[in-house]
Amino acid sequence: MRCAQLVRTCVVALVAQLAGGAEVGTRTYGLLPEGGKPRCNLDEGEREPSATTIVLRFKPADFKGQVGFRVKGPDGTEHPGAPIPSGLKVQLPSGTPPGPYEPVATADGVDVPCDGWSRVGGGVADSGDLAASAWVADPEEGGKKLREVVKSYKGLVPLVHLPSGAVASPPGAPYPDSVAERDRVVVLVVASIASGAPPVRLAVTECGEVPSIRVLEPAGGALKSGHEPRKGEPAFTLVSVGPTLRCGAAEMRYRAGQAHDVTHLSETTLRVRPRYNLAATVFWGFDFAKQAAYSLNDAKRITRAASTTGPALRVGFTWFVRPADLESEGWRADPFLVFDPKLPTEDFAVGFSVSRTTGLAVAVALSVRKHTVLKGKAEGDVLTGDGAVPTEKRWTSEGLGLVVGVTIDTTALARVKTAFSALRK
Repeated sequence: MRCAQLVRTCVVALVAQLAGGAEVGTRTYGLLPEGGKPRCNLDEGEREPSATTIVLRFKPADFKGQVGFRVKGPDGTEHPGAPIPSGLKVQLPSGTPPGPYEPVATADGVDVPCDGWSRVGGGVADSGDLAASAWVADPEEGGKKLREVVKSYKGLVPLVHLPSGAVASPPGAPYPDSVAERDRVVVLVVASIASGAPPVRLAVTECGEVPSIRVLEPAGGALKSGHEPRKGEPAFTLVSVGPTLRCGAAEMRYRAGQAHDVTHLSETTLRVRPRYNLAATVFWGFDFAKQAAYSLNDAKRITRAASTTGPALRVGFTWFVRPADLESEGWRADPFLVFDPKLPTEDFAVGFSVSRTTGLAVAVALSVRKHTVLKGKAEGDVLTGDGAVPTEKRWTSEGLGLVVGVTIDTTALARVKTAFSALRK
């Protein structure tokens, strides 16, 4: 791979010199398919301060649409690309400012942004992203290694990056749109094992404070380099870099890749979703508990009548045993405690809600209430006078009952809000 890159660079430099140019380096990008859509990736070499050529290469099998390429200069000037075999080339005019520049590829007229670069390159020069991406996507090469690594980190979310720091989404470990708060993530870099390859680095620049970043056991995998891969030998390996991480809700920002200076790596932003432990809850259900009522018959004797409580509304909270993630689903059973808003100290229920997602759930509970009993009298006693039957409320086993119904908690409103936000985007 290095030989091919060296030959290509020398040929381009020779052509430039014959044309009177002062080119000493190139920057090449590759157009790769990702989920049916093309993605622009760094292929080889950092642009030297005096480089004047930027190249976009692609294979016809990668993307069959119409491809274009242009470069935006620091002064806002755009330089269009001209066709070359299997790609497009932008020849910057002499006296071009040192940068930074923004290369933009187009596929069927739609912009496919590429990573920009600075005046002085600092990324991998001898193992390009294009080759690294192809290696990790090969099921018999990097793909096999990736499956082994992912299996060893069972329960963690793998974040795979190419040498320049660009995000990779190989089969078996697609890069997530977001992760949930407290998820453990491990950063993996597809790294060159050639001699002279820069070290693999990780710098976390932003991580939520609640909970604060938790550094767990180091995720080993020292880079073995210092030799030139022989024919048929893999040119790359998969390296886990830094400790596994946990971040709070908001955003996680970091740079990971292969470079002598970590600031030259592409920065990645990953959204971290919040998780909730507690939610206000409304419980409506049918209470099968019996309630007693006492009255006097015609003979002035105390009689007792029992009736089913029936529909009942209670309010309280639900405790999520597995913290609730508003963007994920899965069967769950969570305990809740609710009270009668009119008699909160005399009537409550405790139970479990079962649901596919939080928000709305089927629930069953045990209702506990103070039961009405006679005070100083017994059923059948004769009560003289016109006074009411003396009663009081006590905690007894007769105040227990089964309640079946549904719960609605505040995560339901949050889910609706999240859904509308997604539609607006």
